[in-house]
Amino acid sequence: DEYAIRAFEANALDYLLKPLDPDRLAEALQRARTTDTAFPERPDAPEDDDPDAFRYDDMFFYEEGRRPRFIRIREIVSIDAAGNYTELALTDGTTALTSTTLSSWTDRLPDAHFARIHRSTIVNVERVQRVEREAGRTYTVHVEARDDPLSMSRRRARALADRLG
Repeated sequence: DEYAIRAFEANALDYLLKPLDPDRLAEALQRARTTDTAFPERPDAPEDDDPDAFRYDDMFFYEEGRRPRFIRIREIVSIDAAGNYTELALTDGTTALTSTTLSSWTDRLPDAHFARIHRSTIVNVERVQRVEREAGRTYTVHVEARDDPLSMSRRRARALADRLG
């Protein structure tokens, strides 16, 4: 049961037990074939020459302590630099600490969905609720699933405004 739960947490399409039943295997394979064809090529697909780039629906694997974990890229609300690590804020309100650097995230995330708003912060533009101008030349970005607003520079505010329309 524990393995089945972990499989479905990782968005498995099916879970087979030994000894394999040929009919169940055929059913699982048919489900996988159908699901695979149900997702057409996406406009945010990474370039063929960049195998490390993420698509918006891809899964990111990391280890939390000794526990392997998967996060769907689209569930990332924001990414903050935390020393040699990055802290991901997720749509369910939780956070995850990863050893992936902010510059690596910048290189790998789909530009159509993510924007750098500060030297230490990336946001999922699909999760931006509002942008507010503060006193002086600063802006704050409010994103879903986070109570704290994020700081943004004036230069990056113009770029984000262009993207959000």
